[in-house]
Amino acid sequence: MAPSSLKSYRVVVQDFVSLDDKQWVYCLSSLPSASQANAVGLVKSIALATNDCRHQIELSFQPASPNRAISSYPLDRFLAISFAGFRPLYNQSTETVGTQPSTPRECTDYTVRLLRSGVCINGVLYNFFGHSNSQLKSRTCLLFAASKEEIKKAVDAMGDFDKMKTVQKKAKRIGLLFSTAHAALPVDPSRCQDIPDIETADYVFTDGCGLIAPHLTRDLARRMRIAFRNVRYTPSVFQIRYRGYRRVVTLDPSMKGGETLLKLRKSMRKFTGGTDYGFSVVEYSKAGLPAWPYGFGHLNDEVIILLHSLGITSEILLRKQQEHFGFLASAVADSRAAFRFLTYVNQYDLAERVLLESLENVKPQVAALVNSEFAKMIKPRYDEQRCRILIPKSRLLFGVCDAWGVLKEGECHVRVTLDGDGSPVTLVGTSVIVTRNPCLHPGDLQKFRTVQRPELSHLVDCIVFSTKGKRPAADLMSGGDLDGDKFFVSWDQDIIPSTVSQAAEYPAAKESISFKPITDDDRLVYFARYTNASLDRVKNLHLSWAASFGPMSPQCQELNRLFSTCVDGNRIKIPPRLESPPEPSPEAPPFVLGHLHDTAKAFARKREHHVIPSEPSCDGYDFDAMEMLICRGDLAASEFELLQFTYSWCLRNGASLGEFAHFFDFAFLSAEEKTWALAHMPISSDYPSLVRNALCQSDLLQESELSDFKLNYPGLRWKRFYTSSRDRPASFLEKAATALHLFHRKLILLQVDDRLTIAIYIPQQVQPAKDYRIGDRARLFAFPRSQDKQTSSRLSLPTKANYQVYFDNNVFQLFDGRRQNTWVFVGRSASDDSSYRNLESESNRRRMRQATVASGVNFDFRASIALDKFSKRLQTHVGRIKTVC
Repeated sequence: MAPSSLKSYRVVVQDFVSLDDKQWVYCLSSLPSASQANAVGLVKSIALATNDCRHQIELSFQPASPNRAISSYPLDRFLAISFAGFRPLYNQSTETVGTQPSTPRECTDYTVRLLRSGVCINGVLYNFFGHSNSQLKSRTCLLFAASKEEIKKAVDAMGDFDKMKTVQKKAKRIGLLFSTAHAALPVDPSRCQDIPDIETADYVFTDGCGLIAPHLTRDLARRMRIAFRNVRYTPSVFQIRYRGYRRVVTLDPSMKGGETLLKLRKSMRKFTGGTDYGFSVVEYSKAGLPAWPYGFGHLNDEVIILLHSLGITSEILLRKQQEHFGFLASAVADSRAAFRFLTYVNQYDLAERVLLESLENVKPQVAALVNSEFAKMIKPRYDEQRCRILIPKSRLLFGVCDAWGVLKEGECHVRVTLDGDGSPVTLVGTSVIVTRNPCLHPGDLQKFRTVQRPELSHLVDCIVFSTKGKRPAADLMSGGDLDGDKFFVSWDQDIIPSTVSQAAEYPAAKESISFKPITDDDRLVYFARYTNASLDRVKNLHLSWAASFGPMSPQCQELNRLFSTCVDGNRIKIPPRLESPPEPSPEAPPFVLGHLHDTAKAFARKREHHVIPSEPSCDGYDFDAMEMLICRGDLAASEFELLQFTYSWCLRNGASLGEFAHFFDFAFLSAEEKTWALAHMPISSDYPSLVRNALCQSDLLQESELSDFKLNYPGLRWKRFYTSSRDRPASFLEKAATALHLFHRKLILLQVDDRLTIAIYIPQQVQPAKDYRIGDRARLFAFPRSQDKQTSSRLSLPTKANYQVYFDNNVFQLFDGRRQNTWVFVGRSASDDSSYRNLESESNRRRMRQATVASGVNFDFRASIALDKFSKRLQTHVGRIKTVC
């Protein structure tokens, strides 16, 4: 099989995932041979994916990431497995309800069982081996074709990890062996020298920063073929992995000609032992771009909020955004702008073609890259808008220490490669603003004075911090260190505040200590149960509090401390007092992010308005960007043209048109166009209902009840997103949360008992997990079964100006200003699991629990409705509504 065919090899090995799965054994007669895969550097990869109504497991081949853990074995002995796309399945068919993972806990338990059992392919069993820190966050790990005992011996041979007392620390230390690193050359330990750290009683100023000899840097650059614009380039900083050492080493000219190649500090050693003397390079000073010695920085939401709190005006930030958008737009029309843009995004081959041929010859590729840049800013699938403003007078740079002691506190040395002739220039006598992500506290932005020191002139494309003062400069910014952290450094005077805030303290988080030996199974469970779910929740709350009171408020500072605790996966509990941030005062000036986001959306709409009617190009668009495009209401294209355009994108990207079906208005299609649409969607009973008013087919309301409020009007094009007769009742709140967050118009029908059904209409997108003000835009309907006609005028009421809604996967609450003044509450109910907790099968436990629900022992939800808010007559007629379901 040719290498190109091998890369495109893809087969579904399991088209249905069941809670009762006990073994993962696959026989594949078409599997390419081990020698074929090894020859082209590919490794087998299993991915658990989630589509519309089921999970599946797919096998393919992917390029192997070089690392020390796998370097001694042939690649066919490894199997990469990804759980990134493995999510709870809420939209199940009737036949599969109760059999597939549909909650986060069930997905986690399934992951543990799979990894403990291992995966068998053509008679070869692959067991859990390990993962790097980045793989942990991306939900990917590596399996090894060996017994669990052999794997333990292989791990033990790579280092001494037995003395570590926390699972998290052991997983991280072993994870260093799995970090992607290029094994450049062996270095004998006799040519390494241990040197002391520069430290005080409280801080280590040289934390993670060693030194490297000039001739070793040249050898590394030559062996790794590091070049810039086809000229060999020798970096000043290398991020390394060597024996038990990690972090960075910087060039030291004084080591020229000596026997010592490396000077390593105690703060760099993370474990001892091991016989591998290979010196590996993870990164080098090029600021994150593959063959480029400099990378520009961008302003994101977090940095913008902090800059604004320090006095940078909205007008300046808006101007910076407009300049960036104008630059992107000009890249598809002006050759000079295109050339500059292509060099910024590391596309030198295309930039050369612009010069030698013309912009027209590469315009589709340039448009695709520009589309990709816009897609990074707007993510409508999650109602997410992000600022991403390029600052030409900035860089993303490694931070290193002044090992020569020539910088004073508050000074820094910055020598960068400019984007003109590629020559390095030292910034002298100017202020720079420096930060690192993530940053939630105004003190995470610090200002330094640049100076020129001859002793530091050899350090290029990095920022050198002083080793003097009360506290290390890197630690001032989000508790950073010098282990390879990238710092945003800008000398653009427009965005440098006159004063900065005092830095926050970032004490280390406590880890659970284990008093028994930590096993490979402990590492396996740690990987399976790892989650960063709290991060987004804390950031969203921080954003909401900052919108009302600013990032220096006590609430934001407390959330910042919580964020720093959970950033590495530590579990936290958010205090209830922080869960309900107030809405900004109407008299308050517009929130800076809201202003920037609105302007960005308007620019995107204007851009798409001009792009679509001609020959639309979706090259470079990802799934989220396509949703953004489809959701626009001002496109100069018919609904059917947009549908065909989306189908073409699906064909090129292996997606299903059904995944976008909810975003189209099929009422605008002719009969022939509707037939075409259904013919190109997956076979399902759900999609035909999209062309009708699904409310007319409701199981909860009769035709006469709908007609009272003209809800049976054919022009109302409702689609059924969830129904308890088809979907799992327990997944109702998850589905409701998804709809409230994603769609503009929602109608929730609740039959609380045989006497009453209510409907809640919310005509706007709502943010989850926060008290979101909807004002008087929502409307509630009541449908009592033995209706008193005298009350009909009071059975449909709008909400009032102060109404808010809160929802997440466990609760829905609609209230007037305060939670004590609630109109509708629906919450998940606790369960008595005594009758089924000891059953072996997960699906049997679920079925037995459902039986306890049917018998009235347990309930999925509890609901409370204040009927007097409809009318006193209705309250008297129906009685008290406080029910379970």
